[in-house]
Amino acid sequence: MNASERMPPEAALSAHGPMVLRVCTAILGDRERGADAAQDTWLRYLRFKDDNSIDNLGGWLRRVAVACAIDLLRREPPTAQPLEAGESRPAQGPDQGQVLVARELADFVRAQLPRLPESQRIVFRLKTEAELSLAEIAEDLGLALPTVKTHFARACVRLQASLRAFSPEGTHS
Repeated sequence: MNASERMPPEAALSAHGPMVLRVCTAILGDRERGADAAQDTWLRYLRFKDDNSIDNLGGWLRRVAVACAIDLLRREPPTAQPLEAGESRPAQGPDQGQVLVARELADFVRAQLPRLPESQRIVFRLKTEAELSLAEIAEDLGLALPTVKTHFARACVRLQASLRAFSPEGTHS
């Protein structure tokens, strides 16, 4: 008997649900669409939970979440900018200026992500937003580790180049 057979669906959801949602949301750049892909992941789990080939449930769910999110991304490309920027800004305080610049920088980087090639964008989001290791990403995407490292490095170089245009609101360069 393997781990997936011993774990009831409710326990699997409790143990792995946040990771599945984090991975799907990272790839899709939108929490609502991420929830849709996560739901697809759990539907696949319910269909295959008694499959004896599932040895590592967390790893299996992560790979399925990646596949479901990429399937949704390819079926329904985003029409709006990813991850909406925060609506309200806190009052200016001693450290609030740095907090605001950090938020604006994060919003700027998110706005640049759609400009990356899909492979670079997916690897970058899985690394930075889903907090997966490059080895996990390679396994999940079925790519060689050097390929994933290249995609991540190229994404970083492109984003770094776009940062030259970044100027926080209220500052003058």
